Amino acid sequence: MTDCSNSYTTNKNDFSDDDEHYSDIQSPTSHCDDLDSEDEKTKHAREQHRALERRRRDNIKEMYAVLKNNISVSDSDAPPRTTILIKTFETIKETSQAIQKYDDDCRILQEENEQLEEELAALEKEYMEINNDSDEDTNQSDSNKTN
Repeated sequence: MTDCSNSYTTNKNDFSDDDEHYSDIQSPTSHCDDLDSEDEKTKHAREQHRALERRRRDNIKEMYAVLKNNISVSDSDAPPRTTILIKTFETIKETSQAIQKYDDDCRILQEENEQLEEELAALEKEYMEINNDSDEDTNQSDSNKTN
C-alpha cells in the first residue's frame, strides 16, 4: 500500500475558519489513486477529514488561548469561551472608545494651539508697532534736541 501522508503547517496567527490554509492537504482521489479498493479510499478520505478537522479545532483552541492571555479574565484559570469572547469584545470596545477620546482631545488641542499661535502673531505685530512708534518718537526727540 502507498503512504498517503502529507505535511501540514499551520499559521498560528490565522484566525480564519477558511480552508485555504489547509490547501496543501490533497484530496483522496488525486493523491491516492493507486489504493487497492474503494473501502481503502473511503477510509483514507475519512482519516484525512478527521486530521483536517483536528487541526482546525486545535487552531481554534490556540486562538482562544491567545485571546485569554491578552485580556484580563478574573473568573478562573479556565474561563468558558463565551467569557473570553465577551471580555475580548469589551476590550475592543473600550480601546475604540479610548482612541476616539484621544482623537477628540488631540483635535481640541490642535485648535487651541492654532488660536494661541494667532494670538502670539497678533501680539508680536502689536509689539513691533509699539517698538517702531517708540523708535520714531525717540528719533524725533533726538532731532528736536539737535535743533
